[in-house]
Amino acid sequence: MDLADSCQVAYVRTYADEWAESVSRLAGDDVRTDVIENRVIALKKEKKVTGLEAVHLLANYLREKQRV
Repeated sequence: MDLADSCQVAYVRTYADEWAESVSRLAGDDVRTDVIENRVIALKKEKKVTGLEAVHLLANYLREKQRV
């Protein structure tokens, strides 16, 4: 992902990420993010994109992923 590279951001898993995954699992959801999704999350955490921009990036990525 060129944007993440140019902004020099990388995904670093935090306690909050672990907690959210545990809560999701306890709710019966199996949520696993891939490298691209994690990089979008990193961009948002580093305030390189807004929340709305992150949602658009993720939505577009997931649409493309479904087509393949």
